[in-house]
Amino acid sequence: MNEVKGWYIFLLLGITFIINLVTIYNSGLAYITFFIFMQAGLPRLFIVIEKYAKRKEAEKSGPLTRFLLAYLHHIFIRITNYVSILISLTVIVFASIVVTIVQVIFKSDIQKLVFGSIFSGVDIAAQIISYVGYGFYMVALIIVCVDTVHMLRNEKLFHI
Repeated sequence: MNEVKGWYIFLLLGITFIINLVTIYNSGLAYITFFIFMQAGLPRLFIVIEKYAKRKEAEKSGPLTRFLLAYLHHIFIRITNYVSILISLTVIVFASIVVTIVQVIFKSDIQKLVFGSIFSGVDIAAQIISYVGYGFYMVALIIVCVDTVHMLRNEKLFHI
């Protein structure tokens, strides 16, 4: 179930990235969407590596699997992973707020630049896509925040 939910999150992030990149007005949000993708992907990568190492260790013990399991379950690594995930989540939310505020403050200047020179003639459609991009972005940000907190609470790999 967790893998399926992960694919839906990555699909939502991909759609969000493409929509916000197409509307050049939201390119800042597209840039931060890449970091949200990393926030959702790296903890899952750690979990996949741990499951792989446990499975291989059960089949036949080897130096690599012993090293991976010892490394991933070391208390210092767990604390470092936990704290870095929380800090990156906080920075992503803060950066999202700042970029959104900057885009709202300078909306008229950005609209003159983007819709006057780049998207001349299709400004209504581009503005609608821009608002859709905001919606997708906020939904993706909330889902990744909830998923990350859920993962930190429920996965043994991140327990301190």
